Amino acid sequence: MISMLWYANTLPFNSTSSDFYPQMLYSVAEAEPGVRGPTAKELAGLCLEVAVQNVDKHIEQFKIYWPGALFITRALTY
Repeated sequence: MISMLWYANTLPFNSTSSDFYPQMLYSVAEAEPGVRGPTAKELAGLCLEVAVQNVDKHIEQFKIYWPGALFITRALTY
């Protein structure tokens, strides 16, 4: 059934090579019965905001280690 997510949504098959794929499977396996995944609204809202904040924190650490360096990132609009 997991493969149907890829087929029905034309997800790239190489997404299974992502470091996050086994982490996702582990999380699903550890979930209590009745736990649901995030909705599209949650993924585009709160979940995305948290992910952006985590990336921002990571970038700030780089700025500490490499003061004066210029960091170019793609902006995310939502």
